[in-house]
Amino acid sequence: MMAAALDVAEQAMTAGELPIAAVVALGDEIVGFAHTQDQRLGRRIVHADLLAMIAADERLGWTRRSAPLALAVTLEPCVMCLGAAMVLGVSDVYYGLDSPADGGSPVAASSQTHPTMPWFTAPRMTSGVLRDRVQDQFRRYLGSAAEESGFTRWAQSVLSLNKDAGPGATTGGHRGGFALRTSPRRRRDRRLPHADLRCLSSPAATIWTAAEPSLEVQEHDPVVVSDVPRAHMPRLPR
Repeated sequence: MMAAALDVAEQAMTAGELPIAAVVALGDEIVGFAHTQDQRLGRRIVHADLLAMIAADERLGWTRRSAPLALAVTLEPCVMCLGAAMVLGVSDVYYGLDSPADGGSPVAASSQTHPTMPWFTAPRMTSGVLRDRVQDQFRRYLGSAAEESGFTRWAQSVLSLNKDAGPGATTGGHRGGFALRTSPRRRRDRRLPHADLRCLSSPAATIWTAAEPSLEVQEHDPVVVSDVPRAHMPRLPR
């Protein structure tokens, strides 16, 4: 899964974004993927893992799952994205680099399931997956940056914090669930018709799900993952 996320991160760098990307897999099939869109959309909460989970939720809705749901992301999910993973029902999260400032792993490790919501459980968190390759992407991003910015300074700090990181570890709970931007025709078929999340999201271009440049969503195109041809979804390596 992380190899597929790295492929999407390459697309992010080509688009001038940070090399942060995520894929969501149902068993061995990828059902959502995205990269961060801070630069393109000029927004604060367009995190790669959040967008990938929104895309997966657009596709899966409330249908019964045929396999466990997993998330792979190049950078440790923040607390916001961890909450989304719990609502979506993600069983496992795999990530490359640690993000000590806002990472959700400590929250997942201390999370307790409430008896009134037994399905709302923190996923297992596995760190350090393909860490060297993710670090290489961050270095190449920094080397290609035209000028210093808040994004480059942050990327450098992430690299520094992960320089002496040890082997990966697994923490957290067992399983977890999500949705954000809604389409009126599918409003009842989603896990997250949450009003607070919809208010935080612009109705225009909240999701980018196409890996092929020819399928890139324009700024005012409302898109759901079902609009992207299945042939263009990334494939998990066999």
